[in-house]
Amino acid sequence: TCQPIQPIVLHLPQLKRLEVREPCDIFHLVQAAPNLRRLKIDFSCLNIILNYVSTCELLQKRIVYLEIINFHDGDLIQLDTIAQKLNNLRDLSLWLEDPQAIIDSLILQVLLLWKDNNIRCLCIRGLLTDEVSKNLRQWLINHSHLHQENSFFVEHEKNWIVIWLQ
Repeated sequence: TCQPIQPIVLHLPQLKRLEVREPCDIFHLVQAAPNLRRLKIDFSCLNIILNYVSTCELLQKRIVYLEIINFHDGDLIQLDTIAQKLNNLRDLSLWLEDPQAIIDSLILQVLLLWKDNNIRCLCIRGLLTDEVSKNLRQWLINHSHLHQENSFFVEHEKNWIVIWLQ
């Protein structure tokens, strides 16, 4: 006699970080991982996942650190959607598909999108123009909502920047 197949019940309380490189349904993984806080995901996969309301709601509640890989600097419309749907983020990293891309305007647009959220850290891989790289902090003060009296720290190397806010 055949026995009925028992469904697998996932319970993953130790899973704190998930990396997704190809499109897949992560709802059951996220649902089974109550302590999941970090998500590293390919940009195209994230765009697909954000169309699923139940998965998106879970991510919105749990994910505080989002690392998006293979991001294109022309994908700002989707970034706006990410900012709206994942509004509890504390840390955001964007790894551009082209590490030689100039990121000056992208920095300003990301800061503007997350201006009203409590974002703590922004990291973007890409290049700065010579003008911006000479004094990134002052450039941010001159071109964004950040002011001299705001508590923020910036650092940058050849092809990445980090902005610590608050």
